[in-house]
Amino acid sequence: MSNAMLLYAHLTDKELVDRVKSGREECYEVLVRRHVAGLYRVCRMYGFSQNEAERLLACAFVEAYSRLNSYTHKTGWRSWLTRLMIDLCMEERKDRQTDPASAFLADSSREDHILRDRRAGSAEVCIGELPVALRSVYILTEVEGFTPKETAWLLATTEDHVRLRLTRAKESLNKSLRKWYQATDIYHLDIYSSNRIAAAVMQAISTPNRTVPGRYQHRSMKQEIS
Repeated sequence: MSNAMLLYAHLTDKELVDRVKSGREECYEVLVRRHVAGLYRVCRMYGFSQNEAERLLACAFVEAYSRLNSYTHKTGWRSWLTRLMIDLCMEERKDRQTDPASAFLADSSREDHILRDRRAGSAEVCIGELPVALRSVYILTEVEGFTPKETAWLLATTEDHVRLRLTRAKESLNKSLRKWYQATDIYHLDIYSSNRIAAAVMQAISTPNRTVPGRYQHRSMKQEIS
């Protein structure tokens, strides 16, 4: 466990954000580690592979840091961060749709499951086969625990649409399968990946121009995030 986690893990998101704003940069590591697993599931629900998700996660956390002074507590940090992550994922998907050279991604997460030696009948594969509109609502509400109202805000839609999509998603999934898995098992991010992402983010924000190192750069952001 890092020194930052030992010293500041007991603080709330609001307290951590306020400390980062006041110059306690090390507190940002706690925010990264606290929310990286949830944002990872957001990336995966849009069909990104694990490697692509790690890159986008690092970009999202660095961009969130660069926007920190404009953040107010009117919207909860988790919701604000998730919305930023969704916007980044949607931007990436749009770029790939207009760029044939990078259009290989689409909804290719099943290949990643095979590489990870997951069973063909696993919950992740079944959820991954849902259309993105249903999958996103299911992950945000059933796995991440956002309310229909919060999910509607995150996805820029209405509560009625959220409830309808959630019902359709549940109907598409086998009832016995939904009893078989735990929410935290879906698109699980291991501790080694979490460590890599946290290290990349903290390295990036500690540099004057706040760039994301190496493979973590988001191509639409070029070299400069802030």
